[in-house]
Amino acid sequence: MINLYWGLFIAGVVLAVASLALGGLDLNFELEGIDFLLPVKPIFIMVFIVVFGGSGIIFTSLIGQWLAFIPSVALGYIVAKPTERLFTVYLRKYETEAVARDDIVGSRATVIEAIKNDLYGQIQFVIDDKTILGTAKMDDSQANGFRINDIVYITRVDGGVYYVTSEEMAKSLDDQDE
Repeated sequence: MINLYWGLFIAGVVLAVASLALGGLDLNFELEGIDFLLPVKPIFIMVFIVVFGGSGIIFTSLIGQWLAFIPSVALGYIVAKPTERLFTVYLRKYETEAVARDDIVGSRATVIEAIKNDLYGQIQFVIDDKTILGTAKMDDSQANGFRINDIVYITRVDGGVYYVTSEEMAKSLDDQDE
């Protein structure tokens, strides 16, 4: 059991360092047109396994290897959940506020978490040399939504949510404005 704790601790540290070096990790993937979305953010997974592994190592020496499991899981969750909230809510809010909304509307973005009909997804775009990740929702009634790596255009920002449309729809909107 101690080897499991050490393995998870080291894997969590490696994931955290890789995430810093690569500018973030996307743990969602697509297989033959089917999106596999994780119900938690990558930051939660990294923090949880580091804390779970580290506390498992400590608790094993204090209370034994089998009794160490439950407090390690609890401590991992107790530390990971507020950390996830800090990164996804508070820090992203400051990142988004640094760019004027007028600069964002009309920007090209890449879908990094699939956007389905009335569901939220996530996009990534660059403005003034700043890479911004944000929650996104469809602004038009495309039946199939947007898949990972699709290119979309931001039509408006409302309450921290980026509303996006396809390239074809963006062009038709530009034609109507002229």
